[in-house]
Amino acid sequence: MPSAQKVKLFKKVAIFLTFMWTLAIYTFYNYQIQNENAHVLQNTITQAKTSVSQAKELMLFSFNQKIKVMEKNKDVNLQTDFSIRNFIYATKNKQNNEIKIEGEYFPTDMENLNKNVKKAITRAQKTQQDTHTSYEKADENRLFYIAPLVADESCSRCHVHDDKKAGDILGNVNMNMKIPTFREFNPQSFLFLTFTYVTMWLTGLIIIWWIKYKINHLFNEKIKSFEDSVYSFVNMMERRDRYTAGHSKRVAKYASLIAAKMNLSDEKIDLLYRAGMLHDIGKIEIPDAVLLKPDTLTSGEYDLVKKHSTTSYELLSREPFHDIAKIVLHHHERYDGQGYPLGLKGVEIPLLSQIIAVADTFDAITTNRSYKSALSKEEAISIILSESGKQFNPHIVNIAKEIFLNIEIENDLSQTSEDMLKDIRFSYYFRDQLTGHCNINYLKYLLTHKKDFENICAYYINCRSFASYNKTNGWKKGDKLLQTIADKLQEIYPKSIIIRIFADKFLLLHLNEHVSIDKNLVKSVLKDYNLTLQVNRLSNLEEDADTVDKLEEIILGKSIIPF
Repeated sequence: MPSAQKVKLFKKVAIFLTFMWTLAIYTFYNYQIQNENAHVLQNTITQAKTSVSQAKELMLFSFNQKIKVMEKNKDVNLQTDFSIRNFIYATKNKQNNEIKIEGEYFPTDMENLNKNVKKAITRAQKTQQDTHTSYEKADENRLFYIAPLVADESCSRCHVHDDKKAGDILGNVNMNMKIPTFREFNPQSFLFLTFTYVTMWLTGLIIIWWIKYKINHLFNEKIKSFEDSVYSFVNMMERRDRYTAGHSKRVAKYASLIAAKMNLSDEKIDLLYRAGMLHDIGKIEIPDAVLLKPDTLTSGEYDLVKKHSTTSYELLSREPFHDIAKIVLHHHERYDGQGYPLGLKGVEIPLLSQIIAVADTFDAITTNRSYKSALSKEEAISIILSESGKQFNPHIVNIAKEIFLNIEIENDLSQTSEDMLKDIRFSYYFRDQLTGHCNINYLKYLLTHKKDFENICAYYINCRSFASYNKTNGWKKGDKLLQTIADKLQEIYPKSIIIRIFADKFLLLHLNEHVSIDKNLVKSVLKDYNLTLQVNRLSNLEEDADTVDKLEEIILGKSIIPF
């Protein structure tokens, strides 16, 4: 799975766990609140039952006492004496509870009552048992509790109930009261419970996202460490050829600018930048003799170079670069299908690979290479435009043209530093295997890039009669003599560049300065060998000699200034 997808997966898992934890806390919290509300309801029912029972007992006691009084005093009228009932009403109303002592309910009495209350009254009158129910009124949850008043033997002595016999319902005592919520019933416990669950919820969230952060951090550290290692590897690879130093960074930069102009997503731009940084990593397997060769490559050498895109793909096919491996694989495909490694055509080529192809070509044209000098950005744009529809996607070319016109090419990309020359000069490909100094390949390289130098001061040194010395003393001593000549010249002129050309002939070069040499001092190098050195200064080297063949014509007599 690509790195970006893993990071997204970690986030999705964290979000899922957050949702599940929140749901669990919410469920348990509501379950707890419902339990507490159930306890409050039970407490309210108990309170109502107690109040109704007390009222009922008080009323029965009062009636019994009244009856005794009536038996002694016939003027007392129980029907109009409601002092006890009024006392009960006053007492319960002060407690914000509505209590009533009423006669038997008839259907007409219940027309405007709540349906739950109706059912409770009907059930109480039918069963002669206490009954209760809850209902909503004005956004409040209320309790209705009813206890029937059943006639006993004492009721037959009261003329008020002369039509009733024992066991008949005389009336009822009912109570209507608000059922408080747990929050209203016990605010401190409610706040403590809420605080406990909120604390548990926040603690769980902190743990979930801390674990997600640590996993992401460790994963990103692992990726960063690996990427740093690979980027260091790329930098080390580019140092093999100082002319391509910084090439990958510039390609990544140019490609990102093109992608941004094309309104691609930030994710794709980041992907493209990483691909640009690593698009040439496969060149690590190309030998210096091919990578730094200033001449035209042979077909075999070119085939070797073309393998670098496949090698790059193989190196990047593992995490965390799996998502850029295919981009790198196809960055040398051509829009007309003539590219490599698979010969893809048009839309078959990944879009990001096509963008890198344009950026890569632009940087290659505008920077010095071992086989060519840098061209201006205007010349580079002209070349890229000429390849629109052939090598490159026309749409990308049109957008890239605007980007490239506004790009400032770094000055040092077309200048040859002294350190760079030393690195190149002492590389395997440019080293003369006999003398240890420079060979003719290095001369080809200098001629290719001669415009980078203010001037090239060149002296041609020819060892006369060297063939006869070889014949007399043997090839081994002859080779030793050539080493001695090169070493002595370097010793006399330590800042010069010694190049062996044409077997027994040398060039002594100074770059960006004119140096006069002592002819007699140079000739003294071979004083112990009974041989002489012919020394001539080459004129017009900067203007006329841009190939070894032309240089040979100069040496053969066209522009040699004898001492």
